[in-house]
Amino acid sequence: MVMVVVVAMVLWAAAGCQDDEHFPPGEGGGAGGGGGSGQIDAGTADAGTADAAGGDAGAQLAGELCDVVDLRRPEFCSDVNLSGIEVRLLDEDVTDQTNADGRFSLDVEPEPDLLLQVRSENETTRLAVVRVDMWDQGGLRVPHVDKDVWDQLIEGSIGTNEPTGTASIALYVVSDLDGLPVPDVVVEVADSGGALVYYDGGSPDEWIMLGDTGALGAALIVQVPVADSTVVVMVGTVPIDIPVEPDHLTWARVEV
Repeated sequence: MVMVVVVAMVLWAAAGCQDDEHFPPGEGGGAGGGGGSGQIDAGTADAGTADAAGGDAGAQLAGELCDVVDLRRPEFCSDVNLSGIEVRLLDEDVTDQTNADGRFSLDVEPEPDLLLQVRSENETTRLAVVRVDMWDQGGLRVPHVDKDVWDQLIEGSIGTNEPTGTASIALYVVSDLDGLPVPDVVVEVADSGGALVYYDGGSPDEWIMLGDTGALGAALIVQVPVADSTVVVMVGTVPIDIPVEPDHLTWARVEV
């Protein structure tokens, strides 16, 4: 009986890869502050192993983009063509173009604190920065959002803007015990009176300015002043360093 259940679960997992929505390989992981799981995907069958430089595939950082439509749920990926998006090591000449599945491979030794930049030449992708260990959950799955989707949410649904030179942060608070979203957490940017924080509501377009994280543990922070390469975000009573770049969206997943 045990063998039958195990086989059934394996078959179910394999079939799940054909669904319209794709989910990250595994749960939990991520990082808060200087931590991290350290399980960097350096070239698995899921993430791709192409080595454009002809080097050792085992020394590569490989992963894939996840196209996010509901900003409350970065683990839910829409089934779209993600080819031609540039993923590069921030401030370094190490880059790759994604294939249709959003897979990429960078010729760099995998390290938890590496910062990746996601962008597209035609500017259809929201320019973003990602710290690797925050999105390594047994496989590197990097969030991506179409610029039109992002602009419609920020300017249309929420009704605010992103002044030139400021940063934005999509923050997801999860439990360090089971990786599930943590509700009822107040988020604020330390030493910054200018940043605006919006919390997840009951629908993809509902973001609430006052209160705390909703059922999905998400917060969108806009108009963040950039005076350094990081800002300190208070997640409840826990201070966490979040990387920021002018005019970039930072995708941040933190454990508390």
